[in-house]
Amino acid sequence: MPAADLSIPTNRQRQSIPQRGRIMSKQVVDMPFGTRPLRIHIDPSEDGAEIVNGVADRVRAELFRRIGVEDLLRPHILS
Repeated sequence: MPAADLSIPTNRQRQSIPQRGRIMSKQVVDMPFGTRPLRIHIDPSEDGAEIVNGVADRVRAELFRRIGVEDLLRPHILS
């Protein structure tokens, strides 16, 4: 099997993507205000992209802290 074929989700995986999305979305909505992640990752091919995206999120957060705009990482209630 060519390496490119390994990253293509199977039919079973494709069918589970919407279900996983609904489950993860419900979990996020049920989280208390201020604890929700900025985004969630669904990796249907399980090729490691979810891990890479998580690392990118941490690097982005560190960049925001270093340049002094870390307040963008958390929601704020406007009064």
